[in-house]
Amino acid sequence: MNERVIEQSASLLAGAHAALRLSYVFIGFIWMFLRRAPDFSTAIISGSKIDRQRLLGEIVASTAELLGPVFIKATQMISYRSDLLPSAFLSPLSRLQDNVEPEPFSVVRSTLERSYGQPLYTVFRRFEPIAIGSGSIACVFLAETNEGNQVAVKVTRSNIRLRISHDLKSLRTLVSFLSGLQFVRGIPIIDIYTHIADMIYSQADMEIEAAYLNEISRKQVRSTRVKVPQAIHSLVRSDILVMEYIDDSVPISHHSISAVNYKNASREVLRTLYDMIFESGLVHCDMHPGNILVSVGGTVALVDAGLVSHLSETDRRCFRDFFLSLVFGESIGCADSIIRASGYKADKLNRKEFRKDVSDLINMHHAKSAGDFLVAEFVHQVFMIQRRHKLYGSPGFVSAIWALVMFEGLVRYRFPELDFQQEAKSYITGSIVDMIRRGGDRH
Repeated sequence: MNERVIEQSASLLAGAHAALRLSYVFIGFIWMFLRRAPDFSTAIISGSKIDRQRLLGEIVASTAELLGPVFIKATQMISYRSDLLPSAFLSPLSRLQDNVEPEPFSVVRSTLERSYGQPLYTVFRRFEPIAIGSGSIACVFLAETNEGNQVAVKVTRSNIRLRISHDLKSLRTLVSFLSGLQFVRGIPIIDIYTHIADMIYSQADMEIEAAYLNEISRKQVRSTRVKVPQAIHSLVRSDILVMEYIDDSVPISHHSISAVNYKNASREVLRTLYDMIFESGLVHCDMHPGNILVSVGGTVALVDAGLVSHLSETDRRCFRDFFLSLVFGESIGCADSIIRASGYKADKLNRKEFRKDVSDLINMHHAKSAGDFLVAEFVHQVFMIQRRHKLYGSPGFVSAIWALVMFEGLVRYRFPELDFQQEAKSYITGSIVDMIRRGGDRH
């Protein structure tokens, strides 16, 4: 009886906390809206729909910053769903970053000693108290193990998983409410929320990230020049990730990287992305400069596997067919791949009209030279066609596209001739040859 009372009390307390947090969300949004009310009035008077959408996006971005990590990350992930929402609304969301102050080292040390159950300096020979990296969920420190190995130690912020859990419950309540509104009817908003929630929660579990790092490393066999740091499992806890420290390397955007090394590194990372998308199905979705490191000798390292998306076999097959159809100018194949990969299809999809729209787009893009073909521009146009025909991509399919768009934005200014289409063609045909050869070897 007492246990039941305790469970009921805990449930009521959790519900009250979620309701309170949800109220805070609404109050934050209304406060930000009121601050921009004069601008909104001007946009309404002028009749500019784009200005209204942009202002609403700015209000949502500012509200997310006010509310903290979960809302920032959810808004970041929504920012690439131009298949769902207008570009003018999404543009302000893309400015959100996780450049935040690290926790005091006294708090970090308490987390480490509580998790290990012993003093910090019995676990590590040396531990630098100044963070070398800091995000909204975790901070990274340099340390040395008792065996003398340099390691990077990623420590989650105090109570972050509890905060994330409460915020995700609040967000789910909000999403459930929104799903019943007319303007989002037909959009798979619950599925999108579930995908985002899973990705956010896994970022706060260092044991999951350790498994991701090792799985990416194990499956990444085609590009031997790309290194993924190995997690040291004996030192990993749910709130602590200890991994190899990548020494003598700088972010790929660093000015010290020679033009030759930069181009070789970019090509290797693109091939690695294709390997993830077409083969392994485990896609690194956080391709910002700090997560792609290059050594003086040109060795490439891919770090931070916190934001990872899983592609189903269907998504991988659809994406492979989609890219092959693009590079060979087969518009019907492209159109049909998009339809198969859609998480939601309109009841009355006009396939003939859809194929015509896709055909016009493919004819425009597939023959472009490397410097003229922009992945982001092409993807934006694909998404516009999808929205027009009420087709919405599955979360995994869209995450794969987003990873490519992020990477293109990173390298395009310094390596405009990088040929995304030719690299995809070479990769896929090479995979087919390997598969045939392996089949022949078995006989």
